[in-house]
This record gives sequence, C-alpha cells and structure tokens, in this order.
Amino acid sequence: MLIAGFVLFVVGIVFIVSYPYNKKRNARCTVQTQGVLSDIQKRFNSKGSLKPAHIYTYTVDGVEYQLRTLDHSLQVSRVGDSCDIWYNPQKPEDAQAFRGSDKYLKTLLMVGIAALLLGIVLTCVGFVQQYVV
Repeated sequence: MLIAGFVLFVVGIVFIVSYPYNKKRNARCTVQTQGVLSDIQKRFNSKGSLKPAHIYTYTVDGVEYQLRTLDHSLQVSRVGDSCDIWYNPQKPEDAQAFRGSDKYLKTLLMVGIAALLLGIVLTCVGFVQQYVV
C-alpha cells in the first residue's frame, strides 16, 4: 500500500503541475493552420523506454516550420496525414499539435488532485501498517 500511495502521489503532482503549463501553452498558441505528420522517429529515452517523436510540418506566411513533439494529434495515424496545428502568432515556431480544451484540462487537474489526496492517504496507511503496527 505504501508503494501504491507513493505512485499515486507522484502521478497527482505531475497532473497538477502540468495544468498551468498546458493552460499557458493554449493561451499562447491561438492561431490554427493545417500541418502534415512528416515523420515518426522512435528513440529510447534515458530510462530505456521507447518514445516516438512526432514531427509535423506546417507553413505560416510562406515559411515552413517543423514541430517535433512527444504529443500527437488524434487526427493522424500515419505519416502523410493532415492535422490541425496551433501556433503562436508572434512566434510561429512555438506550436502544438494537440490542444486540450478547458474542460479536458480541468478534468486532468481534478484527477490529479484526487490522485494526490488518495496517494497521501494510502502512503500514511501503508506507513502505519508497515512501521507502527
């Protein structure tokens, strides 16, 4: 129970911390354009997990940009598919392929708070069971 509580605690922290980051990113990237999934590069991260990096190509005012991200658009499934790209009009290279709605972001925040609280409770109960009783 101690380990499960700690894992839920960490997941809750990650969800809560990501909320303001994603909210700011949505506020910056307000203009939509069409992009194309141009490549999927699969690479191992430092922990040995395989993480596909999605590379999107999009054009703003005649200039072509590339967005490399671990996030992926739900509109595409293979290289060559078109999707919406949201970008910052003051800095078009600042873009995102997935734009979570306010409802989606608030749901993630609530799940994060619930996971955090449950994690605290389970960690305390596990600690008491393992070390006090």
